[in-house]
Amino acid sequence: AGSAAADAAAATSRAATAADTVAAIDAALTPEGFDAARVAALIDASALSDAQKTNLKTLIDNTKADPQLLGSALEQVRAALR
Repeated sequence: AGSAAADAAAATSRAATAADTVAAIDAALTPEGFDAARVAALIDASALSDAQKTNLKTLIDNTKADPQLLGSALEQVRAALR
């Protein structure tokens, strides 16, 4: 029983960490929480093809100065990462 309780506590901790990570990713993919380095790291860490990664990072670089365009670009990144 003690082992099961420890396993359950560890699983709960991992789930909380995963939820925090998802929240941080979601925040980075908004114009308000935008961090170019963080978004580039998220793209690089994804399972997308190299061509897709390059396209998304170029899109972000080209739109980061315009909040309206940036929001749309970040939505495209979010959709690609899902």
